Amino acid sequence: MSDIDITVENRQLKVVGTTTADAEPVNSDSTIEYLHKGIAERTFTRVWRLAENVEVESATLRDGLLRIRLFHNIPEAQKPKRIEIKA
Repeated sequence: MSDIDITVENRQLKVVGTTTADAEPVNSDSTIEYLHKGIAERTFTRVWRLAENVEVESATLRDGLLRIRLFHNIPEAQKPKRIEIKA
């Protein structure tokens, strides 16, 4: 989407939404009345700090909901090891 920008830098996930809805209508003779103008019409910025080894896998926008899929990538050196007990 061109109105939503998602970036990851220094373990910070940043989502920025911009809108051009505040611009004047093309035909200034027509007046537009709104029953309700939702919060989706505003510019926003949200920032989350990601834990170590967390990576952004994908992002989808469906039915007005932005879903960002995160993946916890544990390196081999940090994975738990099973140790056999010898009798």
